[in-house]
Amino acid sequence: MIAMVESGRLGNQIFQYLALKSAAKPNESLLLFGFDHLRTTFDGVEASFIHISSNPMKHLVSLNYSKLKRFTESLPGVGSIIEDSEARPQRDARSRVAIANPSWFQSDLVLGSSYLQLMRVRSEHLRVAQSFLDSNLLLGESTIVVHVRAGDYRSWPSKLNPAILSPRWYQEKVAELQHRIPNLVVVAIGDEFDYTNEVIAEMDNAFVYSGGYANEFALMTLCRFGVLSASSFAYWGAYFAKRKYPQGVYLAPKYWAGHTMGSWYPKHIQADFIDYR
Repeated sequence: MIAMVESGRLGNQIFQYLALKSAAKPNESLLLFGFDHLRTTFDGVEASFIHISSNPMKHLVSLNYSKLKRFTESLPGVGSIIEDSEARPQRDARSRVAIANPSWFQSDLVLGSSYLQLMRVRSEHLRVAQSFLDSNLLLGESTIVVHVRAGDYRSWPSKLNPAILSPRWYQEKVAELQHRIPNLVVVAIGDEFDYTNEVIAEMDNAFVYSGGYANEFALMTLCRFGVLSASSFAYWGAYFAKRKYPQGVYLAPKYWAGHTMGSWYPKHIQADFIDYR
């Protein structure tokens, strides 16, 4: 058995799930504490979940993993999983039970996972997202979804080199797509209403959608074009959109969250289904 306590939201949880499945032995089960975003957004996830946000087990998120590792080392058959320098899960092959340390596993290596092919956005979220498009007379094949991330991106990965993108960057990329293909409309989603509105303030035929993380993710997968923040949520939104629109175009900042540094961050995040600018 492999066990992990949630760390991060939907995009991170997808990376973590796929990495842990790659570390699992044949017929070995996954026990995921939390991971509510992953569980409620997708069908086809092969894991057992324990809901922790509203019960005493929520304190698992503050585990001292250094102490836990020292304790488990004394237990036969119990080991840990850590993230190696290539963003892959590293596990003691002799362990029958493995506890994963807080890790991100953000690497394009997980794109080759057979378990990824089994994952499908739940139909109820797709229906809600499609209803929004229909009610505004929008077609996914002629819509640009703009994913805006602000919040903690003002100081992450560092205050000197934050991952947040300027409204102008989004506006230029939308204009680039609209120049290629006239009459594309825009639907923006984001974690800060005011900042998202600032991004689209001067755009014609632009809408803001706020429907919760699962419905917003579903909306991303229904749109043939995208302008993306350096977010794992946006990364996976583009991936699943590409399933529907193999010729879709999804623009993101070159070097991802390292765009102000001129080097990839995370180091192994680059994927061939995204067009980096």
